[in-house]
Amino acid sequence: MRISVSNTKVAGGRAVRALACALALGVSATAAMAGKADNSLIIGAPIDFSQPDAAYGALGTDLQFLYTMHDRLIGFDPKDMSLVPMLATEWSWSDDKRTLTLKLREGVKFHDGTEFNAEAVKTSLQYFKDVKVNRDINDVTDIAVVDPLTIAITTEKPNASLLGNLAERAGMIISPKSIADNKPGELGFNTAGTGPFRIAAHEPGNFVRFERFPDYWDKESKFVDKIEYRIIKNSTSIITALMSGQLDYASPLDPINMEALKRNPNLRIEVEPTLAFGLINVNTGLKPTDDKRVRQAMMYAMDREALARAVYGENVETGAALQPVPESYWPYTESLKGAYSYDIDKAKALLAEAGYADGVKASFCINASYGMPAPAIKISDILREQMKPAGIEFDLVSAASNSVCAQRFNVDATLNMFLASWSGRVDPVITYALMVGSNSFYNASKTKYQNADEIIAELQQTFEKEQQKPLFDKLNAIWIEELPMFPLYYFANVVAYNAELKGGEPNLLGRPYVRTLHYDN
Repeated sequence: MRISVSNTKVAGGRAVRALACALALGVSATAAMAGKADNSLIIGAPIDFSQPDAAYGALGTDLQFLYTMHDRLIGFDPKDMSLVPMLATEWSWSDDKRTLTLKLREGVKFHDGTEFNAEAVKTSLQYFKDVKVNRDINDVTDIAVVDPLTIAITTEKPNASLLGNLAERAGMIISPKSIADNKPGELGFNTAGTGPFRIAAHEPGNFVRFERFPDYWDKESKFVDKIEYRIIKNSTSIITALMSGQLDYASPLDPINMEALKRNPNLRIEVEPTLAFGLINVNTGLKPTDDKRVRQAMMYAMDREALARAVYGENVETGAALQPVPESYWPYTESLKGAYSYDIDKAKALLAEAGYADGVKASFCINASYGMPAPAIKISDILREQMKPAGIEFDLVSAASNSVCAQRFNVDATLNMFLASWSGRVDPVITYALMVGSNSFYNASKTKYQNADEIIAELQQTFEKEQQKPLFDKLNAIWIEELPMFPLYYFANVVAYNAELKGGEPNLLGRPYVRTLHYDN
């Protein structure tokens, strides 16, 4: 490609630097710079959009894209996860707490022009159930259309988590036309939602472009005209693109760059609260990680406090993760704090007890370009050096994407571990069901951890926090002993905004929720 800049007037060389950066990132040299000139929003994303079909996808990294194109039946307040109306304007439970009746919003359309109504909701919910990827509404036994704008959902037993599930993937209602016109699992980028933006273009590995949906029901809120996610896999390149004015927003960022970013007057840098944490998914049905003593040894061999400091540096305060929720969140069990302090001798003793006195090797998959927030390769290098003195080695598999690791872990069952992150769920019961339950997508071997399934079932039938807390304490104790996953460190979400952007809604789930961002023109 031949590019001439001889007639360009450059202030401080910014245009030249931006152009060079665009070429280095694989972004088209003619791509617009970030900013409000054309009322668009350009987002830096380290991982591509893998699956627009909310029912068939399972990767948490897809959710920032799904939020852009989908409303949900139930919304949530990003500050405290309390539930608010969205596609459903109100709801109520039957006396036996088994049937949830929702009144639906009038005047909503799907991106393909199809009318949103109770029949469409029933079709989408049934599709979600039938594909059996996300099992969030498996216990739903009946979906009844009461009238064109009323739907009644009945569960086998009372399930307090149903509302929380309808605030996530299950509540992302897909157009019945999309479902009818495509084979199950092949909706892909033909998926039509009801959100403020619809998919306009996708170039794999390069960008995902959304355009404002002109028939969106909410006429009062402010939106930009276009949102473009630029896929920039290298964390350093994302920082360069921010500094050179090519991006309006990026999250999460490596905190090591915070001070340099703060000195840029065109950016606003925030450290936002989150429930998210880094973790290692573990196949507890595959040797050697099928033995909980090996898993416990691995936890003792990880200096997670040092890992957190290496990842976040001096700019952000965080710490080692332990339970599925941080200390500040109400299901946390204080009495279990301090388990698995770094102890190589304990790690060696547990390995010997498990029959691995000479050490152990386990396969470990990483997406080498994935940052959480530090690059995965950096994290895996630190962990490898930390665990080596205990006799623990990794057979490291470097994959091109998280979905490759997930395929080999969940479907092929050929991996012991893969590096990932957890962003939490609207209802913490859902988090525990997915992380400790035997029927979870994330439990590759479908291992049953003591009586966790029964406790989760009891939690789902308990509607008050005060009664739920002792049950969470029991689950936390099982988690500590069984270690279905290895928690690493809690996230502090470092976010960069174009300084002119308004309307940000940081949420505890730590997922970019950029649809509310806009400029005051």
